[in-house]
Amino acid sequence: MKNLASKAKLYLSFIIVVVLATALGGIGLIGIKSLRESAYSMYNLNLISIEAIGELRESFLSQRADIRSVFLSANNAATLESLNSAIAESDKNAAWSFAMYEGTITDESLEGEYYAMKETWTGSYAEAKARILSLIDAGEPGSAYKELMIAEESCIRSITRGLNAIADSHHEQSERGLRALDSMEVSIMTVIILIVVVVIAISVFLVVCIHKTIKTADINVKNLPSFGDNTITIGKAREIVNREHAANGVGFGKQEYLVSDLVLASQLLSG
Repeated sequence: MKNLASKAKLYLSFIIVVVLATALGGIGLIGIKSLRESAYSMYNLNLISIEAIGELRESFLSQRADIRSVFLSANNAATLESLNSAIAESDKNAAWSFAMYEGTITDESLEGEYYAMKETWTGSYAEAKARILSLIDAGEPGSAYKELMIAEESCIRSITRGLNAIADSHHEQSERGLRALDSMEVSIMTVIILIVVVVIAISVFLVVCIHKTIKTADINVKNLPSFGDNTITIGKAREIVNREHAANGVGFGKQEYLVSDLVLASQLLSG
């Protein structure tokens, strides 16, 4: 930079500022896009999944409680009808939650665990539930209770473990996603701050160079002589310098500075 003319330094600094400003805008846009995609992914793949699994757990626990309440209300027809309606409503809610969750599955390991749990729920658990309610209606609560104990061992605990494992996995994914968002935000902000600092530094350098050039030019121009109609102008100064260099066989190369042109021209005219 020391061997460059002031004009070249100014041009180079301006180009660097433009490039950095463009990079700053590009990084900002890329960062916004990445954050938007991450937030969208967290909502669709984790928040909806957690909500669906939560609904399934609620339906399952509610249904287990209703089935146990059936034993206490075996002789009350109105209460039995109400409980049967609640169990049927839980089945509808579970079907809706299954459909909602299946629209968010992307992890193959979770997919296998989920479908195994769903198969148990809609298969052996549904069959056991139907047998228990049928035995209650037939007035055989003892046999119904035995069926309930068998169901607890064969499928209910399995479903509970599956729901808990899936929910824990999604919570872990959400925490990882939040940590990734935080890390991404810090990285983007760091890069943006660095670019802003560099842009400010170059801008200050530009202002100093321009101020120094203008001040030097003002000092030298004030000291230049005037010869009536031959008052020195920029174009006339360059014409005089070019003519002098051509006469002496010197190429117009190092006399790049405007101030130097004016000073040399004034010396030639006064001489």
